[in-house]
Amino acid sequence: MDLNYYLHREQIERIRAENADSRSAREAHRELAELYRQQIEEYRSGHFSEYRPVVVPRSFTPPAAHSRSA
Repeated sequence: MDLNYYLHREQIERIRAENADSRSAREAHRELAELYRQQIEEYRSGHFSEYRPVVVPRSFTPPAAHSRSA
């Protein structure tokens, strides 16, 4: 990934946080923005690794599974 991708993603997550309907969604988007900010700082400092584990914000709550009535 290049630096522009991380800068763009951080900006998008901050915009999504501002426009989120719920507190938990705002927190999740802010947390993602901060994770991108950390990656930007790593990239700029030269401590960047191409390997990136899948990161899920702590505040993320997956939607409840829908059960079908038989």
